Amino acid sequence: MNLLRYLFNSKLLAALAGVFAIGFMGFSLATASAAVAALPQDCDTSNFHNSIISCGFQDQNGFKAKYNENAKGDVQTLYADPAFNFKSTDMDRFMSEFKWATAYKTGNLQLDDGRVVATNIWSLGHEHFNDQRQPVTLGGHNYFWSYVQYGFHADSIRALVLMDKQDKYMQFAVLTSCGNPLGGTKPTFQCDMLHKNQKSDTDFEFWTDITAKDGATVKNVHYDFGDGMTTNTTNGAQHITYSYKKPGTYHVTVTVTYNVNGHDQTETVQAKCKADVEVKEKPVFACSTLIGTPVIVNGSNSRTKFDFTVRGTGTHTTLQSATFDFGDQQSATVNATAGKDEISTPHEFAKEGDYKITATLTYDAGTTQVVENCTTTTTVKPPTCVDTPNKSECQPCVVNPQASICHHVLPATGPTEILGATVGLSGIAGAGMYYRATRRNFINQLLNKR
Repeated sequence: MNLLRYLFNSKLLAALAGVFAIGFMGFSLATASAAVAALPQDCDTSNFHNSIISCGFQDQNGFKAKYNENAKGDVQTLYADPAFNFKSTDMDRFMSEFKWATAYKTGNLQLDDGRVVATNIWSLGHEHFNDQRQPVTLGGHNYFWSYVQYGFHADSIRALVLMDKQDKYMQFAVLTSCGNPLGGTKPTFQCDMLHKNQKSDTDFEFWTDITAKDGATVKNVHYDFGDGMTTNTTNGAQHITYSYKKPGTYHVTVTVTYNVNGHDQTETVQAKCKADVEVKEKPVFACSTLIGTPVIVNGSNSRTKFDFTVRGTGTHTTLQSATFDFGDQQSATVNATAGKDEISTPHEFAKEGDYKITATLTYDAGTTQVVENCTTTTTVKPPTCVDTPNKSECQPCVVNPQASICHHVLPATGPTEILGATVGLSGIAGAGMYYRATRRNFINQLLNKR
Protein backbone atom coordinates (compact mmCIF):
# COMPACT_ATOMS: atom_id res chain seq x y z
CA MET A 1 0.00 0.00 0.00
CA ASN A 2 2.80 2.39 0.82
CA LEU A 3 4.40 1.52 -2.49
CA LEU A 4 1.18 2.21 -4.34
CA ARG A 5 0.67 5.40 -2.43
CA TYR A 6 4.20 6.37 -3.42
CA LEU A 7 3.66 5.48 -7.01
CA PHE A 8 0.48 7.56 -7.25
CA ASN A 9 1.94 10.55 -5.43
CA SER A 10 1.11 13.68 -7.40
CA LYS A 11 4.65 14.98 -7.34
CA LEU A 12 5.96 11.73 -8.62
CA LEU A 13 3.36 11.63 -11.35
CA ALA A 14 4.32 15.14 -12.42
CA ALA A 15 7.97 14.17 -12.50
CA LEU A 16 7.22 11.08 -14.54
CA ALA A 17 5.12 13.16 -16.95
CA GLY A 18 8.01 15.55 -17.40
CA VAL A 19 10.39 12.74 -18.08
CA PHE A 20 7.91 11.24 -20.56
CA ALA A 21 7.51 14.58 -22.30
CA ILE A 22 11.25 15.05 -22.58
CA GLY A 23 11.60 11.52 -23.85
CA PHE A 24 8.84 12.04 -26.43
CA MET A 25 10.43 15.30 -27.54
CA GLY A 26 13.71 13.57 -27.91
CA PHE A 27 12.03 10.85 -29.91
CA SER A 28 10.36 13.41 -32.15
CA LEU A 29 13.59 15.29 -32.75
CA ALA A 30 15.35 12.07 -33.44
CA THR A 31 12.62 11.08 -35.88
CA ALA A 32 12.81 14.47 -37.62
CA SER A 33 16.57 14.24 -37.82
CA ALA A 34 16.25 10.77 -39.17
CA ALA A 35 13.79 12.00 -41.78
CA VAL A 36 16.21 14.67 -42.89
CA ALA A 37 19.11 12.30 -42.78
CA ALA A 38 17.05 9.86 -44.81
CA LEU A 39 17.23 12.13 -47.89
CA PRO A 40 19.25 10.26 -50.51
CA GLN A 41 22.74 11.59 -51.14
CA ASP A 42 24.77 11.16 -54.29
CA CYS A 43 28.33 10.97 -53.03
CA ASP A 44 30.99 10.91 -55.68
CA THR A 45 33.12 7.84 -56.07
CA SER A 46 36.66 7.64 -57.22
CA ASN A 47 35.57 7.12 -60.83
CA PHE A 48 32.21 8.92 -60.97
CA HIS A 49 31.81 12.64 -60.38
CA ASN A 50 28.40 13.72 -61.69
CA SER A 51 27.40 15.73 -58.61
CA ILE A 52 27.90 19.48 -58.69
CA ILE A 53 27.97 19.33 -54.87
CA SER A 54 29.32 15.96 -53.76
CA CYS A 55 26.86 14.24 -51.42
CA GLY A 56 24.47 17.17 -51.80
CA PHE A 57 22.88 18.68 -48.68
CA GLN A 58 19.98 18.08 -46.32
CA ASP A 59 18.40 21.52 -46.02
CA GLN A 60 18.87 25.22 -46.73
CA ASN A 61 21.64 25.52 -44.17
CA GLY A 62 23.59 22.71 -45.77
CA PHE A 63 23.09 24.31 -49.17
CA LYS A 64 24.49 27.62 -47.93
CA ALA A 65 27.51 25.94 -46.33
CA LYS A 66 28.33 23.95 -49.47
CA TYR A 67 27.78 27.01 -51.65
CA ASN A 68 30.21 29.07 -49.59
CA GLU A 69 32.71 26.19 -49.43
CA ASN A 70 32.62 25.81 -53.23
CA ALA A 71 34.87 22.78 -53.07
CA LYS A 72 34.93 22.13 -56.81
CA GLY A 73 35.40 25.79 -57.67
CA ASP A 74 32.54 26.03 -60.14
CA VAL A 75 29.41 26.05 -57.98
CA GLN A 76 28.95 29.79 -57.70
CA THR A 77 29.89 30.44 -61.34
CA LEU A 78 27.53 27.74 -62.61
CA TYR A 79 24.55 28.83 -60.52
CA ALA A 80 25.05 32.45 -61.61
CA ASP A 81 24.67 31.53 -65.29
CA PRO A 82 21.48 33.02 -66.86
CA ALA A 83 20.20 29.46 -67.30
CA PHE A 84 19.87 29.19 -63.49
CA ASN A 85 19.97 32.81 -62.31
CA PHE A 86 21.22 32.43 -58.73
CA LYS A 87 23.83 34.87 -57.40
CA SER A 88 25.42 35.32 -54.01
CA THR A 89 23.15 38.32 -53.45
CA ASP A 90 20.15 35.97 -53.61
CA MET A 91 21.33 33.86 -50.67
CA ASP A 92 19.62 35.85 -47.91
CA ARG A 93 16.27 35.71 -49.67
CA PHE A 94 16.80 32.02 -50.40
CA MET A 95 17.36 31.29 -46.72
CA SER A 96 14.07 32.95 -45.74
CA GLU A 97 11.86 32.19 -48.76
CA PHE A 98 13.02 28.81 -50.17
CA LYS A 99 10.35 26.20 -50.84
CA TRP A 100 10.52 22.42 -50.71
CA ALA A 101 9.66 20.71 -53.96
CA THR A 102 9.80 17.35 -55.69
CA ALA A 103 11.36 16.75 -59.08
CA TYR A 104 9.56 13.86 -60.76
CA LYS A 105 11.03 11.59 -63.40
CA THR A 106 7.89 12.31 -65.44
CA GLY A 107 9.24 15.83 -65.96
CA ASN A 108 7.31 17.98 -63.44
CA LEU A 109 8.81 20.10 -60.69
CA GLN A 110 6.09 20.50 -58.07
CA LEU A 111 6.16 22.61 -54.93
CA ASP A 112 4.82 21.09 -51.76
CA ASP A 113 1.88 23.55 -51.96
CA GLY A 114 0.77 21.83 -55.17
CA ARG A 115 2.05 24.25 -57.76
CA VAL A 116 3.87 22.82 -60.78
CA VAL A 117 6.48 25.48 -61.49
CA ALA A 118 8.22 23.71 -64.40
CA THR A 119 7.60 20.89 -66.84
CA ASN A 120 9.99 18.99 -69.12
CA ILE A 121 12.64 19.52 -66.46
CA TRP A 122 16.27 18.70 -67.07
CA SER A 123 19.35 18.56 -64.88
CA LEU A 124 23.02 19.22 -65.42
CA GLY A 125 26.07 17.40 -64.06
CA HIS A 126 29.66 16.43 -64.78
CA GLU A 127 29.21 12.94 -66.26
CA HIS A 128 28.19 11.65 -69.68
CA PHE A 129 26.65 8.44 -68.42
CA ASN A 130 24.26 7.75 -71.34
CA ASP A 131 23.67 8.73 -74.92
CA GLN A 132 20.93 11.23 -73.96
CA ARG A 133 23.40 13.46 -72.18
CA GLN A 134 24.35 16.50 -74.23
CA PRO A 135 27.57 18.46 -73.72
CA VAL A 136 27.46 22.13 -72.81
CA THR A 137 30.09 24.66 -71.68
CA LEU A 138 29.13 27.21 -69.04
CA GLY A 139 31.48 29.62 -67.31
CA GLY A 140 34.50 27.92 -68.83
CA HIS A 141 33.56 24.47 -67.49
CA ASN A 142 32.27 21.46 -69.40
CA TYR A 143 29.05 19.75 -68.33
CA PHE A 144 26.42 17.34 -69.62
CA TRP A 145 22.66 17.76 -69.43
CA SER A 146 19.60 15.62 -70.15
CA TYR A 147 15.92 15.50 -69.36
CA VAL A 148 15.34 13.91 -65.98
CA GLN A 149 13.50 10.97 -67.52
CA TYR A 150 16.88 9.92 -68.88
CA GLY A 151 18.97 11.03 -65.89
CA PHE A 152 16.99 9.95 -62.82
CA HIS A 153 17.32 6.44 -61.43
CA ALA A 154 14.65 7.15 -58.83
CA ASP A 155 11.08 8.20 -59.64
CA SER A 156 11.57 11.48 -57.78
CA ILE A 157 14.20 13.53 -55.96
CA ARG A 158 13.66 16.28 -53.45
CA ALA A 159 14.67 19.82 -54.41
CA LEU A 160 14.84 23.33 -53.02
CA VAL A 161 13.26 26.11 -55.07
CA LEU A 162 13.57 29.90 -54.94
CA MET A 163 10.60 31.67 -56.50
CA ASP A 164 10.80 35.23 -57.87
CA LYS A 165 9.92 38.15 -55.61
CA GLN A 166 6.26 37.96 -56.65
CA ASP A 167 6.17 34.22 -55.77
CA LYS A 168 4.99 33.61 -59.32
CA TYR A 169 7.76 32.05 -61.40
CA MET A 170 10.55 29.68 -60.47
CA GLN A 171 13.86 31.53 -60.32
CA PHE A 172 16.21 28.74 -59.20
CA ALA A 173 15.93 25.06 -58.37
CA VAL A 174 18.54 22.59 -57.14
CA LEU A 175 18.46 18.86 -56.28
CA THR A 176 19.25 18.12 -52.65
CA SER A 177 21.00 14.82 -53.36
CA CYS A 178 23.72 16.25 -55.58
CA GLY A 179 23.44 20.03 -55.91
CA ASN A 180 22.71 19.71 -59.63
CA PRO A 181 20.65 22.68 -60.84
CA LEU A 182 17.35 22.19 -62.67
CA GLY A 183 15.93 23.84 -65.74
CA GLY A 184 12.69 23.33 -67.62
CA THR A 185 9.69 24.83 -69.32
CA LYS A 186 8.31 27.47 -67.01
CA PRO A 187 4.63 28.36 -67.43
CA THR A 188 4.07 31.97 -68.45
CA PHE A 189 0.93 33.74 -67.31
CA GLN A 190 0.47 37.47 -67.01
CA CYS A 191 -1.97 40.30 -67.60
CA ASP A 192 -0.32 42.45 -70.26
CA MET A 193 -2.72 45.38 -70.73
CA LEU A 194 -6.17 46.61 -69.81
CA HIS A 195 -7.73 48.49 -72.72
CA LYS A 196 -10.58 50.99 -72.49
CA ASN A 197 -12.72 52.73 -75.07
CA GLN A 198 -15.21 55.45 -74.20
CA LYS A 199 -18.34 54.95 -76.30
CA SER A 200 -20.39 57.79 -74.80
CA ASP A 201 -20.34 60.04 -71.77
CA THR A 202 -21.34 57.14 -69.51
CA ASP A 203 -20.61 53.99 -71.54
CA PHE A 204 -17.18 52.37 -71.65
CA GLU A 205 -15.80 49.28 -73.31
CA PHE A 206 -13.03 47.14 -71.73
CA TRP A 207 -10.91 44.21 -72.86
CA THR A 208 -7.61 42.70 -71.73
CA ASP A 209 -4.44 41.37 -73.36
CA ILE A 210 -3.36 38.24 -71.49
CA THR A 211 -0.45 35.82 -71.96
CA ALA A 212 -0.99 32.22 -70.81
CA LYS A 213 1.20 29.46 -72.24
CA ASP A 214 3.51 26.53 -71.48
CA GLY A 215 1.07 24.89 -69.11
CA ALA A 216 -1.00 27.94 -68.15
CA THR A 217 -4.51 28.77 -69.35
CA VAL A 218 -6.90 31.58 -68.45
CA LYS A 219 -9.63 30.49 -66.07
CA ASN A 220 -11.31 33.75 -65.06
CA VAL A 221 -10.99 37.46 -65.81
CA HIS A 222 -12.45 39.63 -63.06
CA TYR A 223 -13.29 43.27 -63.84
CA ASP A 224 -13.81 45.75 -61.00
CA PHE A 225 -15.33 48.96 -62.40
CA GLY A 226 -14.51 51.04 -59.34
CA ASP A 227 -18.10 51.87 -58.40
CA GLY A 228 -18.83 48.70 -56.47
CA MET A 229 -19.86 46.70 -59.52
CA THR A 230 -17.90 43.78 -61.02
CA THR A 231 -18.22 41.19 -63.75
CA ASN A 232 -16.36 38.07 -64.86
CA THR A 233 -15.45 36.46 -68.16
CA THR A 234 -13.26 33.57 -69.21
CA ASN A 235 -11.72 35.33 -72.19
CA GLY A 236 -9.67 38.51 -71.95
CA ALA A 237 -10.29 39.30 -75.62
CA GLN A 238 -14.04 39.52 -75.01
CA HIS A 239 -15.18 43.15 -74.98
CA ILE A 240 -17.11 44.12 -71.88
CA THR A 241 -19.43 47.15 -72.05
CA TYR A 242 -20.30 48.96 -68.85
CA SER A 243 -22.48 52.01 -68.20
CA TYR A 244 -21.80 54.26 -65.20
CA LYS A 245 -24.76 55.77 -63.39
CA LYS A 246 -23.13 58.86 -61.92
CA PRO A 247 -20.40 61.30 -62.98
CA GLY A 248 -16.99 60.94 -61.38
CA THR A 249 -13.53 59.39 -61.76
CA TYR A 250 -13.38 55.61 -61.34
CA HIS A 251 -10.42 53.25 -60.92
CA VAL A 252 -10.89 50.11 -63.01
CA THR A 253 -8.83 46.97 -62.35
CA VAL A 254 -8.71 43.50 -63.86
CA THR A 255 -7.55 40.42 -61.96
CA VAL A 256 -6.81 37.19 -63.82
CA THR A 257 -7.00 33.66 -62.44
CA TYR A 258 -5.08 30.96 -64.32
CA ASN A 259 -4.98 27.21 -64.29
CA VAL A 260 -1.25 26.52 -64.14
CA ASN A 261 -0.50 22.86 -64.72
CA GLY A 262 -3.66 21.88 -62.86
CA HIS A 263 -3.30 24.39 -60.02
CA ASP A 264 -5.35 27.61 -59.88
CA GLN A 265 -3.34 30.79 -59.38
CA THR A 266 -4.77 34.30 -59.12
CA GLU A 267 -2.39 37.00 -60.22
CA THR A 268 -2.06 40.20 -58.23
CA VAL A 269 -3.24 43.29 -60.09
CA GLN A 270 -0.55 44.44 -62.50
CA ALA A 271 0.24 48.11 -63.14
CA LYS A 272 -0.67 47.77 -66.81
CA CYS A 273 -4.00 46.23 -65.87
CA LYS A 274 -5.37 49.32 -64.17
CA ALA A 275 -7.14 52.27 -65.80
CA ASP A 276 -8.93 55.43 -64.71
CA VAL A 277 -12.11 56.56 -66.43
CA GLU A 278 -13.85 59.92 -66.11
CA VAL A 279 -17.61 60.14 -66.40
CA LYS A 280 -18.73 63.70 -67.08
CA GLU A 281 -22.04 65.39 -66.43
CA LYS A 282 -24.60 64.33 -69.00
CA PRO A 283 -25.00 67.04 -71.64
CA VAL A 284 -28.35 68.73 -72.10
CA PHE A 285 -29.18 70.23 -75.49
CA ALA A 286 -32.17 71.30 -77.55
CA CYS A 287 -33.07 73.06 -80.77
CA SER A 288 -34.96 76.21 -79.76
CA THR A 289 -36.16 77.92 -82.95
CA LEU A 290 -35.83 77.92 -86.72
CA ILE A 291 -36.94 81.15 -88.42
CA GLY A 292 -37.04 82.11 -92.09
CA THR A 293 -36.93 85.84 -92.89
CA PRO A 294 -37.51 87.28 -96.41
CA VAL A 295 -34.58 89.22 -97.82
CA ILE A 296 -35.21 92.93 -98.57
CA VAL A 297 -34.89 93.63 -102.31
CA ASN A 298 -35.51 97.13 -103.71
CA GLY A 299 -37.07 98.18 -100.47
CA SER A 300 -39.57 95.31 -100.43
CA ASN A 301 -39.63 91.75 -99.06
CA SER A 302 -38.44 89.22 -101.57
CA ARG A 303 -40.86 86.44 -102.34
CA THR A 304 -38.09 83.89 -103.13
CA LYS A 305 -35.02 84.83 -101.09
CA PHE A 306 -34.88 84.02 -97.38
CA ASP A 307 -32.40 84.04 -94.51
CA PHE A 308 -32.85 81.03 -92.20
CA THR A 309 -31.57 81.15 -88.62
CA VAL A 310 -31.59 78.22 -86.20
CA ARG A 311 -30.92 78.60 -82.48
CA GLY A 312 -30.01 75.91 -79.94
CA THR A 313 -29.33 75.60 -76.23
CA GLY A 314 -26.93 73.23 -74.47
CA THR A 315 -24.98 72.61 -71.27
CA HIS A 316 -21.82 70.47 -71.04
CA THR A 317 -21.80 70.44 -74.82
CA THR A 318 -20.82 72.65 -77.76
CA LEU A 319 -22.75 73.48 -80.93
CA GLN A 320 -20.66 72.37 -83.90
CA SER A 321 -22.75 72.75 -87.06
CA ALA A 322 -26.20 72.87 -88.59
CA THR A 323 -27.46 71.13 -91.71
CA PHE A 324 -30.39 72.83 -93.45
CA ASP A 325 -32.78 70.87 -95.65
CA PHE A 326 -34.80 73.43 -97.60
CA GLY A 327 -37.42 71.00 -98.85
CA ASP A 328 -36.60 71.64 -102.52
CA GLN A 329 -33.91 68.94 -102.78
CA GLN A 330 -31.32 71.53 -101.77
CA SER A 331 -29.34 71.52 -98.52
CA ALA A 332 -26.43 73.28 -96.84
CA THR A 333 -24.18 72.52 -93.85
CA VAL A 334 -22.80 75.49 -91.95
CA ASN A 335 -20.24 75.34 -89.13
CA ALA A 336 -20.96 77.18 -85.92
CA THR A 337 -18.97 80.17 -84.77
CA ALA A 338 -17.17 79.55 -81.48
CA GLY A 339 -19.21 80.76 -78.56
CA LYS A 340 -22.38 81.21 -80.62
CA ASP A 341 -25.57 79.27 -80.18
CA GLU A 342 -27.11 80.17 -83.53
CA ILE A 343 -26.30 79.53 -87.19
CA SER A 344 -27.66 81.35 -90.25
CA THR A 345 -27.62 80.74 -93.99
CA PRO A 346 -29.37 82.29 -97.05
CA HIS A 347 -31.40 80.37 -99.62
CA GLU A 348 -33.32 81.26 -102.79
CA PHE A 349 -36.20 79.11 -104.00
CA ALA A 350 -36.53 78.58 -107.74
CA LYS A 351 -40.28 77.90 -107.78
CA GLU A 352 -43.32 78.96 -105.91
CA GLY A 353 -44.88 76.53 -103.47
CA ASP A 354 -45.04 75.48 -99.82
CA TYR A 355 -41.77 74.18 -98.35
CA LYS A 356 -40.88 72.40 -95.10
CA ILE A 357 -37.45 73.42 -93.88
CA THR A 358 -35.51 71.27 -91.37
CA ALA A 359 -32.38 72.29 -89.48
CA THR A 360 -30.35 69.51 -87.83
CA LEU A 361 -27.99 70.70 -85.10
CA THR A 362 -24.86 68.73 -84.31
CA TYR A 363 -23.40 69.00 -80.80
CA ASP A 364 -20.08 67.86 -79.39
CA ALA A 365 -21.07 65.86 -76.32
CA GLY A 366 -17.51 65.10 -75.25
CA THR A 367 -16.98 61.81 -77.05
CA THR A 368 -19.81 61.50 -79.55
CA GLN A 369 -21.92 63.76 -81.69
CA VAL A 370 -25.59 64.15 -80.92
CA VAL A 371 -28.22 65.80 -83.10
CA GLU A 372 -31.40 67.75 -82.57
CA ASN A 373 -33.88 68.89 -85.23
CA CYS A 374 -35.96 72.02 -85.75
CA THR A 375 -38.52 72.52 -88.51
CA THR A 376 -40.46 75.40 -90.01
CA THR A 377 -42.50 76.03 -93.15
CA THR A 378 -42.53 78.84 -95.69
CA THR A 379 -44.60 79.69 -98.76
CA VAL A 380 -43.05 81.02 -101.94
CA LYS A 381 -45.60 82.99 -104.08
CA PRO A 382 -45.23 83.93 -107.74
CA PRO A 383 -43.40 87.27 -108.19
CA THR A 384 -45.34 90.37 -109.33
CA CYS A 385 -44.24 93.40 -111.36
CA VAL A 386 -43.89 95.24 -108.07
CA ASP A 387 -41.10 92.78 -107.20
CA THR A 388 -39.52 92.79 -110.68
CA PRO A 389 -40.47 96.03 -112.49
CA ASN A 390 -37.60 95.74 -114.93
CA LYS A 391 -38.56 92.35 -116.28
CA SER A 392 -39.86 92.45 -119.86
CA GLU A 393 -43.17 90.86 -118.97
CA CYS A 394 -43.77 93.80 -116.69
CA GLN A 395 -43.44 96.23 -119.69
CA PRO A 396 -46.26 95.31 -122.17
CA CYS A 397 -45.21 97.77 -124.89
CA VAL A 398 -41.84 96.02 -125.05
CA VAL A 399 -43.42 92.62 -125.24
CA ASN A 400 -46.21 93.69 -127.76
CA PRO A 401 -45.66 97.11 -129.35
CA GLN A 402 -48.94 96.81 -131.35
CA ALA A 403 -51.03 96.53 -128.23
CA SER A 404 -53.88 99.10 -128.20
CA ILE A 405 -52.65 100.44 -124.92
CA CYS A 406 -49.52 101.60 -126.68
CA HIS A 407 -51.50 103.85 -129.36
CA HIS A 408 -54.90 104.97 -128.03
CA VAL A 409 -55.96 106.88 -125.04
CA LEU A 410 -59.46 106.26 -123.86
CA PRO A 411 -61.65 109.50 -123.51
CA ALA A 412 -62.04 110.91 -120.13
CA THR A 413 -65.60 111.21 -118.85
CA GLY A 414 -65.34 113.50 -115.89
CA PRO A 415 -67.40 116.80 -115.56
CA THR A 416 -64.49 119.03 -116.44
CA GLU A 417 -63.62 116.95 -119.44
CA ILE A 418 -67.28 117.15 -120.69
CA LEU A 419 -67.36 120.92 -120.27
CA GLY A 420 -64.13 121.30 -122.19
CA ALA A 421 -65.45 119.12 -124.94
CA THR A 422 -68.62 121.23 -125.24
CA VAL A 423 -66.67 124.48 -125.48
CA GLY A 424 -64.42 122.94 -128.04
CA LEU A 425 -67.28 121.77 -130.18
CA SER A 426 -69.02 125.19 -129.96
CA GLY A 427 -65.86 126.87 -131.09
CA ILE A 428 -65.57 124.58 -134.04
CA ALA A 429 -69.24 125.26 -135.00
CA GLY A 430 -68.81 129.08 -134.72
CA ALA A 431 -65.71 128.96 -136.81
CA GLY A 432 -67.64 127.13 -139.48
CA MET A 433 -70.45 129.63 -139.49
CA TYR A 434 -67.98 132.55 -139.64
CA TYR A 435 -66.24 130.91 -142.57
CA ARG A 436 -69.54 130.45 -144.39
CA ALA A 437 -70.62 134.09 -143.87
CA THR A 438 -67.34 135.55 -145.04
CA ARG A 439 -67.42 133.35 -148.06
CA ARG A 440 -70.91 134.59 -149.05
CA ASN A 441 -69.86 138.28 -148.80
CA PHE A 442 -66.88 137.62 -150.98
CA ILE A 443 -69.05 136.11 -153.74
CA ASN A 444 -71.55 139.02 -153.57
CA GLN A 445 -68.78 141.59 -154.07
CA LEU A 446 -67.61 139.80 -157.17
CA LEU A 447 -71.12 139.85 -158.70
CA ASN A 448 -71.60 143.60 -158.00
CA LYS A 449 -68.42 144.45 -159.95
CA ARG A 450 -69.94 143.09 -163.03
